[in-house]
Amino acid sequence: MQRRLFSDVLPTMPIDMTDSNDTTPTVSLLQQRRIEASFIKPFLTALVSEVGPDRATELVRSVVEELARAHGRKLRQASVPDLEELAHAWDGFAAGGALDVERREQSETRLCIRVTRCRYAEMYRELGLESWGAVLSCGRDGPFAEGFCPEAKLERSKTLIEGGPFCEFLYTKVDE
Repeated sequence: MQRRLFSDVLPTMPIDMTDSNDTTPTVSLLQQRRIEASFIKPFLTALVSEVGPDRATELVRSVVEELARAHGRKLRQASVPDLEELAHAWDGFAAGGALDVERREQSETRLCIRVTRCRYAEMYRELGLESWGAVLSCGRDGPFAEGFCPEAKLERSKTLIEGGPFCEFLYTKVDE
């Protein structure tokens, strides 16, 4: 199988990934999240009104996590599911200046990345969705990694959207 790098597919993925022959215009991941946020904001307001904030958060988190897991599984089919490829994924996540990223450690069994600026978080704040940013964006990180590389476990103790000085991602490859 020819090795396809995340950086080859992630920065310009079509919004709808259901059809590999799709001719949908491509946008950066940050642009895609902005489009999604503009739609979801009024929906979240209505959902919270109907079911309350706790249940709304639970429902949205569940959907976002499953979408991220499925996205990871789909990309696993087009790539080699290891930490090296997961490191390449960060090129796509950061495309267009979306993230300022420092790779702090990279080996076959560990990948440590620090994000010092997150334009996703800035965008959610700008749109009045700061309280939802962790669910809508950060909540994708672990499930995406699970879907892409089931042997990779993510530890993250802080995020910028939650007030941390940076986001630190530690992926560790564990034997199953």
